[in-house]
Amino acid sequence: MLTVEALAHEIRGGITIFCIIWSFLLFPARKQSRMMQLLFISTLWLSLSYLKDTVFIFEAVKNNIFVDNLAKLLDQTFFPFICAFFIEATRPGLPKNWHIALALALQLCLIAAYVIKPDAIILLSSYFLSLTMAIATLFLVIISSSRYDKVLLDNYSNIENKNVSWVRYCLLFFVFVISYPLLFNHNVWLAEAVYNLSCMIVLSFLFIMSKKHKVVNLNIDVYDAHNNSASSDCNDELISNKEDIPMKDDLIGKKLFKTMEEDKLFLNPELSLREVSAAIGSNMKYLSLYLNRNLGTSFYEYVNKFRVEEACVLIQRMERDGRINMAEVAQLSGFNSLSSFNRYFKKEKNMTPKEYYYCHKN
Repeated sequence: MLTVEALAHEIRGGITIFCIIWSFLLFPARKQSRMMQLLFISTLWLSLSYLKDTVFIFEAVKNNIFVDNLAKLLDQTFFPFICAFFIEATRPGLPKNWHIALALALQLCLIAAYVIKPDAIILLSSYFLSLTMAIATLFLVIISSSRYDKVLLDNYSNIENKNVSWVRYCLLFFVFVISYPLLFNHNVWLAEAVYNLSCMIVLSFLFIMSKKHKVVNLNIDVYDAHNNSASSDCNDELISNKEDIPMKDDLIGKKLFKTMEEDKLFLNPELSLREVSAAIGSNMKYLSLYLNRNLGTSFYEYVNKFRVEEACVLIQRMERDGRINMAEVAQLSGFNSLSSFNRYFKKEKNMTPKEYYYCHKN
């Protein structure tokens, strides 16, 4: 009969193999971006961390407190890499190599100190350092991911596999790794089994989403500075000449709508704010401010409304022109994929494209 302890060991073996397999899968992907490079290093480090625990199969070290504590200290060296990965995903370029090296050096110094003089305070210090890194990363990533996604919405008409909302779900991983020392100060085999199984589920989601993610190097700080500068310029102009701003906004609005209607720029699935501003002879930051301030919308929402209306026309012509499938409608109306088409169409029309078709069928 399989005991809880045996089950825990089986699952631990499973997550070790799981991490090793993903290390191999991520090896070629590490060249795609720095984010993927950090994920590969983190996964490889995690694999080695699990592999090192195989020493406990030997009776000589199985119940050795010194070796057990040393293993726990080595586990903490994983944090600098995984924290850097999450920060890189939402703030590309922010975690510098020297940041990672410094955090790792601090952990290694604590390990050396424990080897020289085993003391519980060193274990506590290592855990506190990891906890501090994890909490700081949690706050930074939550704030940065929201700002990152807003910049995407203001600059791109297609954000599929570019937005970083998935990163916020993956932060659940920190809950598990933070709770690790608390769980394993006691030999609760069921807790270990649940912990490792939960980690595999969260890591699977993390790996899949990371491989699908398309990195967009957005300099959020520069973008915010430009927007604040543009907003300040507009306010200064408004004070000096209150009649000019409405006239400029009206001109931008008319040129924008005319260009979108006549030239159908929205049919380009990768249309960006830069391309539209160039087409109407406007400044990117002023156009973005116009959309946000005057229309109360983002560039992403503005463009996709045109795409939905184009899709409605195509759907209504299905009977006359010969019925085409919804994937073709999505493509012909400028959407990058059927899933994003269905999602945004339902948001705008409160019904799916198929429901819209049957509602307007002759």
